[in-house]
Amino acid sequence: MPEETQQDKASVPPGPAIDVDLSSKKRDSERQEDPRQGLPPSVNVETASGPMDLKKPDPKAKGPWIQYNGIATVRTMSPADWKAAGVECNDYHEWNYLNHKRLPRSLFSDEQLQYLLRIDGRFSLVTDEQLAKAEAEEASKARNQR
Repeated sequence: MPEETQQDKASVPPGPAIDVDLSSKKRDSERQEDPRQGLPPSVNVETASGPMDLKKPDPKAKGPWIQYNGIATVRTMSPADWKAAGVECNDYHEWNYLNHKRLPRSLFSDEQLQYLLRIDGRFSLVTDEQLAKAEAEEASKARNQR
């Protein structure tokens, strides 16, 4: 067999240098591992090890509603949470997917509403009309995407 020379070998020219910034990937992975996800220290984060027993909504409940707009899948306010917020209340409130993260405004005192709507900042007051309008807009967008 004849000896291969340099000219006989297939050569592939080197491609362009690829500059990969792994720092953003590292930040993303750190963010996924951080259960606080940038929340302030005053927010208590609990990670469930199993399914929760969610509080079922009252089927007779009527709006207007206090809607939770935060990132948690379940938001609760226990008597201890109300006390820590400086509000006298012995009630337990839970916003979850079963109640669409909404509770009737009628459940709350003026003092509780002040805390939820003005201090906490992750709640809003919504009416049935606003909800119906938002649902109609969503349905229209879904139809237009087809």
